[in-house]
Amino acid sequence: MEWDLFKKAVDSLKGFNGMAGLMGGEPTLHPEFERFARYLGENYGIKETLKRGRKPIRNFQKYITEEMLSIKNHGRCLCSSLGSGYYKNYEVIQETFHYQLLNDHQHDGKHQGILISRKDLGIDDKEWIPLRDACWLQNNWSASITPKGAFFCEIAAALDILFEGPGGWEIEPGWWERTPDQFGRQLGWCELCGIAIRGPKTCAKDERDDVSPSLLEKLKNSGSPKIAAGKYRIYNPIDIVKERSDYTPGKPFYLPNGDKKERLNNSNRTIFPRDIKGIMILPDEFRINYEDFKNVRDSLDGLLVIHRGKINKEIKSFFKSIDVHSLQEELFNFGSFIKKGIQILEAKDWIAIVAYNCFLSPKFRQDIMTTVFNPGCYYVYYNYPNQKKEEKTNSKEEKSGWNKNETHSFSFLNVRANQLKHTEFETIATHEQMISNWNKGKIFFFKLKDQKQCNTQYSIDDFLNFDDRS
Repeated sequence: MEWDLFKKAVDSLKGFNGMAGLMGGEPTLHPEFERFARYLGENYGIKETLKRGRKPIRNFQKYITEEMLSIKNHGRCLCSSLGSGYYKNYEVIQETFHYQLLNDHQHDGKHQGILISRKDLGIDDKEWIPLRDACWLQNNWSASITPKGAFFCEIAAALDILFEGPGGWEIEPGWWERTPDQFGRQLGWCELCGIAIRGPKTCAKDERDDVSPSLLEKLKNSGSPKIAAGKYRIYNPIDIVKERSDYTPGKPFYLPNGDKKERLNNSNRTIFPRDIKGIMILPDEFRINYEDFKNVRDSLDGLLVIHRGKINKEIKSFFKSIDVHSLQEELFNFGSFIKKGIQILEAKDWIAIVAYNCFLSPKFRQDIMTTVFNPGCYYVYYNYPNQKKEEKTNSKEEKSGWNKNETHSFSFLNVRANQLKHTEFETIATHEQMISNWNKGKIFFFKLKDQKQCNTQYSIDDFLNFDDRS
C-alpha cells in the first residue's frame, strides 16, 4: 500500500468508534511501516504515547497475554507474526498499538481452516444463509482496506486479491457504516470461506493449509506457489462427521480451547538482542586484569577501547590477540565516542558502554540475549546507587572527563533508538549530559539487590531491580 492511499484509509475512519489497525501479510515488513504507524497514532483514536514495553521483559509470552489482548474502543491494533520487522520497529509498536495480535505460528495452537467451500460440504442455501449471517469473524472482527478498496470482511479482502476479484468499495468517509443488507456482491466471497461453517482445526506450525476440492482447483489455476509446493491437505467432504465437530457456528474459533495463551514458540529468538558491541573508555592511569578484560571481550560481539595516552606494546599485543579495536583521542567527548564506536564496530543493534574495571560474569551474555529490551530506551547501571553521580572536584584532569571518578559501570542503548535520530553526538560532552538529554520516560537506572554484593560482579537479575530514579 502506498503512502497516499494509507493516509486516505486512516482519514476515512473519522467517526468510527472501534479499533483500527495494521495487518497483512506481515505489516512490519513494509518499508514505511514506522511512518504509517506514527500517522495512525496521531490521526486515529486516543492520542497518547503508550509507555508499556520499556522495562526489560524476561517472559514475552506472559507480556503478550497479560498486556496486549484487551480490546479498546478507539484503540489501535497490530497483527504480526513476530519476525524481523517487529524487532526493527519494536519502539514505535509499543508506543502506538493498544492491542497486538501476535502469533509466530510455530507452536501447537490450532486455527480454523479457511479455504473450505460450503458447496463442497453439501450445505444448501437454507442451512447456509443463517450460518453465513452468524459468522463470528464478520460480526466480531474486522472490515478491511486494501489497495483494491474497502471490504466488509478481512477474508473477503484477501480472497479478492488472491483470486483477482473486482475490488472493494470506494475508500471514503463513512464507508464502514454499511449494514449487511448493503454488502452486495462482496457476500460472494463467503462462498469460498470456511469461517462460518464446521471445519478442520489446523495446527499453527503446520505449514499446510486445509483446502476443499473446488478451492484447490481455483488455487492451482491462480498459480499459487504454496499449492505448487504441495503445502496443502485436502479436506474431503466424505471425511466430515458434523456431529463430532466441537465448533458451534457463530462463536469464535480462532485459537480455541485456551490456545490464546500460546502464541510464541520458546525457541523463537527474533525479539531478543541480535548482538551487542562494547565501548570502553580508559583513564590515563589504569591496570588491566587480562582475565577479567577477556571476560568482558568474550561477553560482547566487538569492543572498542578509547584512550588518551599511548598504550604499551604488551597491551597493544593483548588487544590484537583478542580482536579489540583501540582509538586514541585527545579531547574527551562522550557523544563523539559513541558515534565513532558505532562506525568502527559497524554496530547494527546494541552498544554497551563498559567501565574499564568492570567485570562481566560468564552468565552475563546469556542473560542479556534472553531478555527483551526496548531499543528506544537507555539502560544505565551504577556500581554505587546511593552515591551521588557527581562529586565536586577542583582537578582539571577530572573535569576533563578522562580521569573522572564515575559511578557509572555499565549502560547500553540501541543504534536504532528514535532519540539518536535527533541527536548531535558532538554536543554530548559527558555521560551525565547523555542522561539529561534522553527522554526521561525511556531511561532506566538499576542497582544491586543486595548492597553487600561485590560491586563489580552482576548479572541481568540485578538489572531488573530499578533505582528510585526510574
